[in-house]
Amino acid sequence: MEAVVTKQPFNDAQLFVIRSFASVKTDGDREELTSLYLDFLQRKLDAETNRLWQEGKLSDSIFEEMLHTHIRTPYDK
Repeated sequence: MEAVVTKQPFNDAQLFVIRSFASVKTDGDREELTSLYLDFLQRKLDAETNRLWQEGKLSDSIFEEMLHTHIRTPYDK
């Protein structure tokens, strides 16, 4: 007998966030929960940026180069 694989549209973390926001009853609570979530994401981003900086994968010169680089999707006419 073959195992049946069902495809879940959301992973466990996504379901947790959806359920957390579903339980919110007021705009104030929604704003507070949103703020907490954004703080979490900011800490993760800061940690990753610091790691990349320490490894030399990010630097002032790399940022300067990015500012002057035009990366666009080429479109065929």
